[in-house]
Amino acid sequence: MRARLVLSVLMLVPCVSAAETYLVRADGTGDFATIQAAIDAAVDGDVIELWAGVYTGAGNENISFLDKAVTVRSHDLDAEVAVIEPSPEVNGVSFGSGELAYITIRGGHGLQFHALEMGGTATVRGCIIRDNWSWYSPLVSAYGGTFVDCRFEDNCTNLSAFAYAVGSVIFKHCVFRENQSKYKSVGGAVMASLGPVFEDCMFEGNEAAYAGGAAFSSGGTFRRCRFIGNRAIWAGAIVAMGPTFIENCTFVDSEAAVVGSAIAASYGAVVEIVGCVITGGSILPVGIGPQGGAIHLSCSDLYGNAGGDWVGDVADQLGVDGNISADPLFCDAAAGDFTLRSDSPCLPGNHPDGADCGLIGALEQGCGVVSLEPESWARIKARFRGNAR
Repeated sequence: MRARLVLSVLMLVPCVSAAETYLVRADGTGDFATIQAAIDAAVDGDVIELWAGVYTGAGNENISFLDKAVTVRSHDLDAEVAVIEPSPEVNGVSFGSGELAYITIRGGHGLQFHALEMGGTATVRGCIIRDNWSWYSPLVSAYGGTFVDCRFEDNCTNLSAFAYAVGSVIFKHCVFRENQSKYKSVGGAVMASLGPVFEDCMFEGNEAAYAGGAAFSSGGTFRRCRFIGNRAIWAGAIVAMGPTFIENCTFVDSEAAVVGSAIAASYGAVVEIVGCVITGGSILPVGIGPQGGAIHLSCSDLYGNAGGDWVGDVADQLGVDGNISADPLFCDAAAGDFTLRSDSPCLPGNHPDGADCGLIGALEQGCGVVSLEPESWARIKARFRGNAR
């Protein structure tokens, strides 16, 4: 009787098939002829692996995940070898769930070209978006989802930011390098609205023709990010036109002609800057632009900016709430190493005023103290003789 009961219960349990892994090759061989054909046949949980090659043409562009939670990834887990090259005026990839991993999308262009559109719970991991161009549209549009360990390089838009992130979008350990927005555009790398979060990201060498060389923010949060050599007419790194929170970031060599070399608030934006280093700017480091706004700094170090440091709109904040003006003592700024020397005033416990600020800037200690004590020839010879013995 008991055996019959167990058998009856087992018969009522639905069969759950194991996830399948399909292989696609650029020459059309493999389990399916194209990426889209593989997605069409896949179900939630399946994995589609792309063999090394360049994927283009029908079925390998304008790709849709069709609301399926599938993974499309490079077989080698190397974005440099699995490349999607969309045809002119044909979009790249769009999806709202699942994962795109270790894939490069490059060379796409058009008046309203989108390299990548995503939302929902989608994840983009280890991907490269490179050498794409659009006139009117952002090349990357995200209305949800997560980017992890991605690189966005050498992309150009004429009347839009390179990437448009709206709502609960998260970027972790991503690199934005040498992206441009032209013709009075804002946000050379990204336009962040209504809540996107950027953590441990690098913004380097991005440019906007008007404002916000790295980012336009109307509700963005930036934590432990590095902004190196970004440029615009005003606000070389970040222009804020909505509430913006910037924490433990490092800004180096930002370039702007007016308002603020690194950060500007405008149109009533309130900007909170906590534990940041801003140095090497072409003019005063932060400022308030058209229509007003507010900038409050705490535990931050403004130092070595060409237009002065604690001047203009933030002149009264030096010495308040742990704010300082001191050489951050990078390990090797000339070589791009912005970790801190062991005697840096930006390290926990080294604050010159004794304030309990913790780490100031994006990076922790990376080297010891570099000795600059002059060495006499006699002492060098004595040391040599001692070693010889």
